[in-house]
Amino acid sequence: MNVKCFRAQYIKSLAAVLFSGVFLCGCFSHTAPEPQKPAFTPVMRVSDRMVARRKAAFKNIVKNIGVRGIAVYPGSWKHVPAQEVISKISAYGFNRIYFVITSECEIDGKLYELFAQAEKAKIGAHILLRQRDYFSPWQGNAFVRMFKTSYPQLVEVSKEIADLNEELVDDKAGRVAGFSILLEPHRFTTVAHRRGGVDGCFIWSEKTFGAGLDNDMLMKKSMADARAAAKSAVPFTPAIADFYHDWAVGGKLSTGTVDSIAALSTTGTPEVLLLSSGNKPTEVPKGLSAEFAQGKCRIIPVMLVADHLSVDKDRFRRRNYTDFLRGVKYGTEKMAQNPNLAGFVTGPLRALEYMCYEEE
Repeated sequence: MNVKCFRAQYIKSLAAVLFSGVFLCGCFSHTAPEPQKPAFTPVMRVSDRMVARRKAAFKNIVKNIGVRGIAVYPGSWKHVPAQEVISKISAYGFNRIYFVITSECEIDGKLYELFAQAEKAKIGAHILLRQRDYFSPWQGNAFVRMFKTSYPQLVEVSKEIADLNEELVDDKAGRVAGFSILLEPHRFTTVAHRRGGVDGCFIWSEKTFGAGLDNDMLMKKSMADARAAAKSAVPFTPAIADFYHDWAVGGKLSTGTVDSIAALSTTGTPEVLLLSSGNKPTEVPKGLSAEFAQGKCRIIPVMLVADHLSVDKDRFRRRNYTDFLRGVKYGTEKMAQNPNLAGFVTGPLRALEYMCYEEE
């Protein structure tokens, strides 16, 4: 190959690479939804009559609780008609849904249908965002970052939620009753996360507790990001794990008490979703006792269920559906002794449905 041909071939190859880069950047300019297990029932399943009885039993246990919430990952139900999904939720007696949106790409026609069907069933439909899903990984040099996914910030997604609400209201199809952000600065533990939605070179570590140190700065910036997103036209309720309050009271953080987090809410009466880190019925009310005793806000505990028979960390453990019912009954009755209990949230719906159909 002569020099002239080599140069021409080189230029063509370089152009192809640059074009591919631009193309890739355009295609992957949004957060990819977190893969979700599709909803399914066990092979050895009980009769439909027994399923109805089990759902009625759950409904009877929680009937006197104000907020009865269920967490739903839309990705698990994308092949199930929206009306059928809402019908399943209604059978348990839930009066509030938290759709966990792991990507702004999930704010789509399917979600619109779910909200519209929830409106018909008179169930309040909310959106919950997790802080971990909306950040910009800081990896590689400027050229390498051209090919990385561009993640939207929380405040940008809150505007898309407001747009969805406006569309629903204009169509008289329903509304977004509220939205929440699960604050989790303790997840920003690596250099790759140091610019992750916190705009600073702070890294969470067991060695950096204390006022003004990295963990404290991450906590403050996370709260500032939530405060900015809360300016959306949709009512906002913050969400956070139960251990932050203890860290703040113990002096490890300068902020993060249950009332300081609840102050971010725009719902009128300050309220907060508290994610329980316990996985036994006795651990849930015990782990939230300080928040109930010291907080002045409305508290909505979140008790997520361990998938199948696994014992996941920070997940409510169960052997079978009957065991799950006993745990819910114990936990809700114990927490109902606190005047600032506003309700509870469990889920995800996929795990609940599996248990309900499972043979014991």
